Amino acid sequence: MNAGRDPYSLVGKTVLIGYTRVDHDDELIERTEKVGRIVSVDPVEGIKVDVGEAELFTLPPNPDDFHDARPGVYRLRSTGEEVKDPDLTTVWTIKEPPPA
Repeated sequence: MNAGRDPYSLVGKTVLIGYTRVDHDDELIERTEKVGRIVSVDPVEGIKVDVGEAELFTLPPNPDDFHDARPGVYRLRSTGEEVKDPDLTTVWTIKEPPPA
């Protein structure tokens, strides 16, 4: 984990997650948002977020990639859900490996 933000200060915070999946040629596969509560931080296992699905959503263990959110209402483009005053935001791009 990076020095900077105390990684354990993230636990219990509400986070708005934006992520984009691209293929090995950088072609868009999916762009979506999720919102949830950070339930654990581990330098090996990553940052686990409860987004209301059967499994916890896992993000890389980079606490410095989480930013304080400005107060207000955020609308998730993918679902239309409105999120009021999340604590944090984070944005990720996931690049898929080339086919075997």
